[in-house]
Amino acid sequence: MRNVEILKRNRVYYKAKMYDENWERGWEFKLKIDEASEKLGLGQFVLILEDISVVTKYGKDIIYRVKAEVKEPEKICTFKHHLFNKKILEKCRNLGGKWDDEEKAWTFSSVVEDQVEELEELYNEKLTVIDIVAKDDVWANPEVCFLGYPLFYGCGRDSGARLASDIIKISGEIRSSGSMKNWVVECEKGSIFRLTVSKNLIKKAIEINSSYLENWEIKFLEEDKK
Repeated sequence: MRNVEILKRNRVYYKAKMYDENWERGWEFKLKIDEASEKLGLGQFVLILEDISVVTKYGKDIIYRVKAEVKEPEKICTFKHHLFNKKILEKCRNLGGKWDDEEKAWTFSSVVEDQVEELEELYNEKLTVIDIVAKDDVWANPEVCFLGYPLFYGCGRDSGARLASDIIKISGEIRSSGSMKNWVVECEKGSIFRLTVSKNLIKKAIEINSSYLENWEIKFLEEDKK
């Protein structure tokens, strides 16, 4: 879907402007007037378009046509996060969020904007780099997590264990073990992992005595540890 503003109707084409998801940056193009678009008036729309531009050695004539049903623009809000988090996934789905793989962002109706801002504050504000140290051997199936962030995971007893994206293992061994039916991935006591999280999230986890903290000691790497 594209954010489109129709500026003027000519004989064959609309003079139009296409914007980014926030209706900020935009560029002009021609929109074909046909059965799918002839009833459009001037103003803003969310359209599903097909690129029918003509490219020559002298340049490109940017032309689109309406490919599917026109949808009225909906006020939205978005949420992005630097790491995959299982808790974020659950919360976003509960708020009716839709994942945009191209933008790597969750999109919501503006009706839940307050709740989305709470997510922003909890997960994206006051980011800091921490090391977490295993207080004892830690195991789980199919992955070991910290505050909803997968640290490492496996696919079976003999698969071994792999670090999740953007997680750094400072020391210790990770592996898979157990039986074929009841397998786990595990790390040994004293293993250290490094990741970036929000201080707000850590503070809340401490306040509610989250079970995620039971197996881990947290060490802040920055000077500001407040």
